[in-house]
Amino acid sequence: MTSDDSAFFSIVQGEAQLDSDRALVAFLRERIAERDGQATDEERALLSAVKRVLEVFDTNFEAQSSAGGDDRAAGRSEALGWTLRAVAFAAFWSHPTWQPQWRP
Repeated sequence: MTSDDSAFFSIVQGEAQLDSDRALVAFLRERIAERDGQATDEERALLSAVKRVLEVFDTNFEAQSSAGGDDRAAGRSEALGWTLRAVAFAAFWSHPTWQPQWRP
């Protein structure tokens, strides 16, 4: 494999992960919207916390996209993505639209 092949493979893998993260964010927003009206106070507090993590993820996701290689932005996005996958798995793994690649 040449260095050009390796670079291309790395780009493709990165794009696939970004697509998966985008789909997970959409999934979580849909689940939050579904539960919002019928949630208990405790569940509302949890949903609110997940919304805040989604907002931070969106901010870091945009920063990573525009930074084009900033290791700190990439690290923050990766950590937040893992957090979102862990929360999503814990709360929604049995939902019919759950995707196995979101598992932490």
